[in-house]
Amino acid sequence: MRKREEGVPSPSPSPSPPPPSSPAVEACLANSRELISSSSSSSSSSSSSSRSSSKQASKQAAVAVAVAVAVVAAIVASIAATRDKEEEKEKEEKEEEEKKEEEEEEEEEEEEATIEKKEESRRAPTPILGPVPLETEELKRSEMEDEE
Repeated sequence: MRKREEGVPSPSPSPSPPPPSSPAVEACLANSRELISSSSSSSSSSSSSSRSSSKQASKQAAVAVAVAVAVVAAIVASIAATRDKEEEKEKEEKEEEEKKEEEEEEEEEEEEATIEKKEESRRAPTPILGPVPLETEELKRSEMEDEE
């Protein structure tokens, strides 16, 4: 089995369906309940002729379609919001990972620079002393004269 190459994103899990108690779904259901109650109250006041019953049936069908559209719209909105959150989370994780890698690289560079400085100081030759001061030469002469 081959290992996944670095930089290749892993397949994202499919978004879970929105919970039925999400605010968007609840708002759509409340709207649909209002539509149903208003259509049923208007249908109870209509006459029982065939014309009014077909109107009632078409109203109920329209309400059912409106409810279905509202529920689907709420679900789609909820899924989109979930995807946005997941994408933002992935983006933040990627940024954190990049920042961590940069910090590690900087630390490695600092360590290498420190090691190089230590090695250079070990390799550096002993500094050559400059000319001997006159006082020292005079002392040597006076000592030599004393010995003679």
